[in-house]
Amino acid sequence: FHPQPSFTAVVFHPFLALEAEVVGRPALEDGELLETVELSLKEVYRLLETGEIQDASTALTLFYARPYLKAEGLLV
Repeated sequence: FHPQPSFTAVVFHPFLALEAEVVGRPALEDGELLETVELSLKEVYRLLETGEIQDASTALTLFYARPYLKAEGLLV
Protein backbone atom coordinates (compact mmCIF):
# COMPACT_ATOMS: atom_id res chain seq x y z
CA PHE A 1 0.00 0.00 0.00
CA HIS A 2 0.97 3.66 -0.33
CA PRO A 3 1.28 5.22 3.14
CA GLN A 4 1.46 8.84 1.90
CA PRO A 5 0.44 8.95 -1.77
CA SER A 6 -0.12 12.71 -1.83
CA PHE A 7 3.56 13.64 -1.53
CA THR A 8 5.78 10.55 -1.72
CA ALA A 9 6.23 7.56 -4.00
CA VAL A 10 6.93 5.21 -1.08
CA VAL A 11 5.30 1.80 -1.42
CA PHE A 12 5.02 -0.44 1.65
CA HIS A 13 5.16 -4.22 1.15
CA PRO A 14 4.26 -6.09 4.36
CA PHE A 15 5.06 -9.80 4.64
CA LEU A 16 3.84 -12.44 7.05
CA ALA A 17 6.47 -15.04 7.96
CA LEU A 18 5.23 -17.98 10.00
CA GLU A 19 7.64 -20.24 11.87
CA ALA A 20 10.50 -17.83 11.15
CA GLU A 21 13.61 -17.81 13.29
CA VAL A 22 16.30 -15.23 13.90
CA VAL A 23 19.54 -16.31 12.23
CA GLY A 24 21.49 -13.07 12.60
CA ARG A 25 21.35 -9.43 13.48
CA PRO A 26 21.47 -6.52 11.02
CA ALA A 27 24.73 -4.65 10.44
CA LEU A 28 23.90 -1.07 11.37
CA GLU A 29 25.32 1.97 9.63
CA ASP A 30 27.06 4.69 11.63
CA GLY A 31 24.49 6.58 13.68
CA GLU A 32 21.71 4.13 12.87
CA LEU A 33 19.58 3.04 15.82
CA LEU A 34 17.52 -0.11 15.50
CA GLU A 35 15.94 -2.19 18.24
CA THR A 36 14.62 -5.67 17.50
CA VAL A 37 11.83 -6.79 19.80
CA GLU A 38 10.32 -10.27 19.72
CA LEU A 39 6.71 -10.46 20.94
CA SER A 40 3.97 -13.06 20.90
CA LEU A 41 0.99 -12.42 18.63
CA LYS A 42 -1.18 -12.04 21.72
CA GLU A 43 1.10 -9.30 23.06
CA VAL A 44 1.35 -7.53 19.69
CA TYR A 45 -2.44 -7.28 19.36
CA ARG A 46 -2.73 -6.16 22.99
CA LEU A 47 -0.30 -3.33 22.24
CA LEU A 48 -2.28 -2.44 19.11
CA GLU A 49 -5.61 -2.41 20.94
CA THR A 50 -4.28 -0.27 23.81
CA GLY A 51 -2.84 2.30 21.39
CA GLU A 52 0.79 1.55 22.23
CA ILE A 53 1.50 0.75 18.57
CA GLN A 54 1.04 4.10 16.86
CA ASP A 55 2.85 3.51 13.58
CA ALA A 56 0.17 3.46 10.88
CA SER A 57 1.99 1.01 8.59
CA THR A 58 2.37 -1.49 11.43
CA ALA A 59 -1.24 -1.05 12.55
CA LEU A 60 -2.59 -1.53 9.02
CA THR A 61 -0.44 -4.61 8.48
CA LEU A 62 -1.74 -6.13 11.73
CA PHE A 63 -5.31 -5.24 10.73
CA TYR A 64 -4.99 -7.12 7.43
CA ALA A 65 -3.17 -10.07 9.03
CA ARG A 66 -5.72 -10.65 11.82
CA PRO A 67 -8.37 -12.61 9.79
CA TYR A 68 -5.69 -14.88 8.32
CA LEU A 69 -4.08 -15.50 11.70
CA LYS A 70 -7.48 -16.32 13.20
CA ALA A 71 -8.35 -18.68 10.34
CA GLU A 72 -5.04 -20.50 10.86
CA GLY A 73 -5.76 -20.84 14.59
CA LEU A 74 -2.78 -18.67 15.50
CA LEU A 75 -4.85 -15.93 17.12
CA VAL A 76 -7.96 -16.23 19.25
